[in-house]
Amino acid sequence: MKPRSFACTLAMGSGLAVLTIAPALGQQGQEIAGVPNIPRGDVAFEDCLGMAIATVAGDVRAVEFKSEEGVPRYEFHIVSSANGTEWNVDCNASTGFVEHIERHLDPSGDEFTSQATIDQSEADATALALAPGQIVHREWILNQEGHAIYVLDIQTDTGIEIKVEVRADNGDIHGFNPEYWEIGEIGD
Repeated sequence: MKPRSFACTLAMGSGLAVLTIAPALGQQGQEIAGVPNIPRGDVAFEDCLGMAIATVAGDVRAVEFKSEEGVPRYEFHIVSSANGTEWNVDCNASTGFVEHIERHLDPSGDEFTSQATIDQSEADATALALAPGQIVHREWILNQEGHAIYVLDIQTDTGIEIKVEVRADNGDIHGFNPEYWEIGEIGD
């Protein structure tokens, strides 16, 4: 199970809410009681938060800290203030640049189903074959390349949470990455 204990501070200034978080795990890079080392980026959380909000103006509903191919990332779940659309905005915690923007889709809507040649049960089976455990969260997104993707958060049998992304058009794995912590609620 991923760590869920945090020291949190919320400060208001210049109209921007700044949330500072720190996993309650001791010093970065130190393994504690079987908890794997959590990667650390060079960019402050607040800087990535500012970049995400500058990219998609709206309410940040949740944030996840994960690693993609060894690169630490913050994934901000933002509901657009312009039209209520839900977005995932990934900020590289080493460079501070926004590198991925994904729009949430209705899994029964035309935009998703027009691309889907595999169904939810096939995507689930593909993901669970790679990361045996329990699916604890699902999302359906359109990535910036225009592909419909099943996104599955799996609490593995080994106690690690893995985010598995399965392309809806061909069933290929688009992403397989550890998630270290999450704050907030992401709607299903």
